[in-house]
Formats: sequence, structure tokens, C-alpha cells
Amino acid sequence: MQSFRTRQNRKLELTTPPHTYQMPGRYKVAVKLIDIFGNHTMTLVPVSVG
Repeated sequence: MQSFRTRQNRKLELTTPPHTYQMPGRYKVAVKLIDIFGNHTMTLVPVSVG
């Protein structure tokens, strides 16, 4: 999901639609952020399902 902030619309959507996994287990979720200057960072977050 992507969320952008502009001069006219200062809000950012901070919730994402739900996602269901087919099987229980351990997964990694990637979170990527790009700021207005083009700098970007990404982190992997471990998630346990079930």
C-alpha cells in the first residue's frame, strides 16, 4: 500500500488492508519508506502466524 502527503491533503493513511496467510508459520514483512527528498529505507519485520 502507498500513502502520499501533498500540500492540499496533509493526511497519511496509517492503516493497511488486512492480509491473510494460507498456512501458519513465520514470515517476514518488508516495510519501505521514501521521504520527500528521495531518501529511502527498508526494514524486515518478523511475523508469527497461528
